[in-house]
Amino acid sequence: MQLRRTILEQIETIDDALELKSPVRCTPRMLRPRLRRRTAQAPLRSVLAEVIKQKPMDRHEILQAVQASGYQFSTDDPLNSLSAALYSNKKIFRQENKKFYLVPGYETEIVPKKRGRKPKKVSSAAA
Repeated sequence: MQLRRTILEQIETIDDALELKSPVRCTPRMLRPRLRRRTAQAPLRSVLAEVIKQKPMDRHEILQAVQASGYQFSTDDPLNSLSAALYSNKKIFRQENKKFYLVPGYETEIVPKKRGRKPKKVSSAAA
């Protein structure tokens, strides 16, 4: 970061000497080190399944249990992220009387969703 700061300051000095209006200006954001995402955490769906496996709970109880398990949300509104995970995974979580429970017979070891493009289907007319 020190080298980056030095180079940016040199560019500013050169631009000032040439009287150029450079788009490169040292801003506090440029000088700040870049943060990396934490990736060692289990997926939220797996943590939810482990928590709900014990007993049916409402969203606020689930949020407290997930946070007590050590899961750290990367958002300012964790209840929103938790609700999205609960409502979008209907094969895993069901709701009855505002309490969520794990679908009977569903394994608690959840395989992460595959990311990327789906393979193209070859139509029989093209063959």
